[in-house]
Amino acid sequence: MRVLRGTVLLLVVLLAAAPAFANDLSDDLAARRSRLMARIGPDTMVVIFSAPPRVYSGDVDYEYHQDPNLYYLTGLDQEETILVLMPGNPNTRELLFIKDRNPDREHWTGPRLPRDEARARTGISTVLNTSAFEAFIGAVLSRRPYGSTLDDAEAGGYFAALGAGRARLAVVLGDNSPDDQPSPAQLFLRKVRDRYVGFVPVDVTREVYALRMVKTPHEIETLTRATDISVHGQRAGMRAAKPGAFEYQVKAAIEAVYRAEGADSWAYPSIVGSGPNTTILHYPQDARQMQAGDLLLVDAAANFGYQASDITRTYPVSGTFTAPLTPPSGSGRPSTEARPR
Repeated sequence: MRVLRGTVLLLVVLLAAAPAFANDLSDDLAARRSRLMARIGPDTMVVIFSAPPRVYSGDVDYEYHQDPNLYYLTGLDQEETILVLMPGNPNTRELLFIKDRNPDREHWTGPRLPRDEARARTGISTVLNTSAFEAFIGAVLSRRPYGSTLDDAEAGGYFAALGAGRARLAVVLGDNSPDDQPSPAQLFLRKVRDRYVGFVPVDVTREVYALRMVKTPHEIETLTRATDISVHGQRAGMRAAKPGAFEYQVKAAIEAVYRAEGADSWAYPSIVGSGPNTTILHYPQDARQMQAGDLLLVDAAANFGYQASDITRTYPVSGTFTAPLTPPSGSGRPSTEARPR
């Protein structure tokens, strides 16, 4: 019975702490969007897209990872999400588009985020379905109201900029896709260039990156937690490393800690290489059996709340370092010029 009481008490503590953490994030998100709008100016509309899902095989996708820039501004890790910022408008300055509800699909993949919950998480009051995005963009770039969501008064700032020929349509292009496929932002710009005139396309990647470089107290707390989990994983890997064990056993011990301690996943694919594999920069196999006298290199860290550290350690599989090397007798003290600076 004492164990049950302790469990209930712990649950109450966790539930009490969760809203405060969520509120801190919601406040952070609103401040981040405000800072970005101040940077881009009143004549700019910025559109930021979620990362597309990637197919692993057949009808199975890889584990989804949100575009970090969209997550930074919305805190949402759901695909088919689009953020629109219109800082020059007097009323509706922020709009969020999220994927449409589909009961048949949700039976297989789980429930999609409802609009009222998206409002609560992000602090954005105007939330629409993604299926409405194209009609919305068409209305804005044609200087037409969009229903009750964006009337003439609410969109007046951007409408005026379009009419004066000084409006900017901004996206975050980021880095090139590793498979050379056009990003959602690139595809979007191509489409609107073919259909509409009166705006200048711009890339605001640097502006978003500059904001992300400066961490808020909430982000520092999240990053500290990500680092603590990573350290615990590295120590579990050290305990699993021994002659006769395989590299993948060390990797499994490390990554089990990530999920056990609440991390979302790894921050990057873990590198666990022993013996000759320590010299392969991005060694992927993790298949070698470790031998006595081997060194083991481990480069691994956890992703917690889209914050991550980067930890690399090298240590002997046998658990004991050899004594430091000493110069041969009579060699004398190295000259000053030979020392690294």
